[in-house]
Amino acid sequence: MSAVSRALTERRVRVDSGRGAGRGRRLTELARGERAVVLGIDDACTPDCARRLFDLGLAPGAAIEFVRRTPLGDPSVFRVADYEVALRRELSRSVFVRPAS
Repeated sequence: MSAVSRALTERRVRVDSGRGAGRGRRLTELARGERAVVLGIDDACTPDCARRLFDLGLAPGAAIEFVRRTPLGDPSVFRVADYEVALRRELSRSVFVRPAS
């Protein structure tokens, strides 16, 4: 079972409370072309936003790549699986990632 399937089964879309800062970097901190793996969603994110991120493929264990910023700097475009997702800075700040090895 993949990490995404396991997370869906357990209905876990958020990082455990109080551990967010130690869990890695925020999605907004990625450099252009940098790849990472999603660790989870911050508790500060509302449940409906967390579920939306999860539905877009930003589940724990998912690979993500920062593609580009739009001309005015917000939103930013990320590649998840075989598609691109544009996320506003406020929402992408809620996603914790670790650099892909």
